[in-house]
Amino acid sequence: MLIAISNLFAMVLSRFVSRTGAKRGGMIVYFITLFLYLIIYTPLSSTNKQNVVEFAQKLKGLFHISLSPFLPSTWLINGMKGSISGLFYLLALSLFLYVLTYQLSKGMDFYVEKRVERKKVKFTPFSMPLFRKDWLYFKREPMNLYLVGFSLLFPLIMFTSSRDPFAILIMGVAIAGMYVPMLTAGLYTIERKSCPLPLTFPQNPSGTLLTKTILPTLTFSLIALIISIPAIVIEPLTIILIAWFPLLYYLLSLFTLYLLLSRPSRDLTKKNILDLWEMLLMEFSTILIASMIYLAGGLYMSTLRGDEQKLLHLMSKNPVLFHALGIGLPTFAIIMLILLTGLFRGKIKRMGDRICG
Repeated sequence: MLIAISNLFAMVLSRFVSRTGAKRGGMIVYFITLFLYLIIYTPLSSTNKQNVVEFAQKLKGLFHISLSPFLPSTWLINGMKGSISGLFYLLALSLFLYVLTYQLSKGMDFYVEKRVERKKVKFTPFSMPLFRKDWLYFKREPMNLYLVGFSLLFPLIMFTSSRDPFAILIMGVAIAGMYVPMLTAGLYTIERKSCPLPLTFPQNPSGTLLTKTILPTLTFSLIALIISIPAIVIEPLTIILIAWFPLLYYLLSLFTLYLLLSRPSRDLTKKNILDLWEMLLMEFSTILIASMIYLAGGLYMSTLRGDEQKLLHLMSKNPVLFHALGIGLPTFAIIMLILLTGLFRGKIKRMGDRICG
């Protein structure tokens, strides 16, 4: 249903703006409808009937939602209650929207013609031309909006059902562990398609490759900072552990470039440029390092503060082992982060210079 609404909106919007703009508009509509759906669904799916009634009354008074039997919102609520007719109406409406979108697309011309007229292009110098080029590459692919938007919205949506900000932060880091490599690989692919001959670009080839790590690292580090605000409010010392997440994302981006350069004959026409085992390896590494830094360090600080009663017994029984694990695991993970970052950065410089020159 949500996909059908976003597809129809994008198809109608494509008649007035460019296809890239229509894709972005459809993606934004999908995010908005998904966010609203999950905000409504989570309280209504609660087992506490009193909370459901109170939430429904507040929602009705706030948004003036009518419970008319002809509205899809009523069908959704009835379907959540087990009504077959409500689900049937939703499926029928979704099918109608898909058919309508298909009929509208039949009359559109998707052929890309070469422009006969010449456009006057004004060249303006920039202080960071490589970063601006990557930013233009980023905006060129509408899928990147989904990668960034979902990694931010999904942890925020989880706050409606979970009260543990630390678990939500770990979930956000795990999502970023998948999307940082995908965004880095996307920027690398567009670079290879746009500039197949790197020697013609007045820049060090390895420097051009390493700039592909800046935008993914900054983007997901900012997202991690946003979703970690509740955890920092509860435990201010958490910011010491979160400060190492940008280095983790930078390492993931470097490792992605290393895998791509290790196999230059990789098919760049596919959507999934990275193999399944490569994605699983980076996801496992992300969760492992984040758990060693954040989970072990967070539990250690919580136990010292007296919040974790289960671990207080371990601390009193074997204090040497407790302090060794609480301090040693985060320290070991941080040292490995620094060493691996320097290792892969040096490998990429040598591989980039060898391939491009």
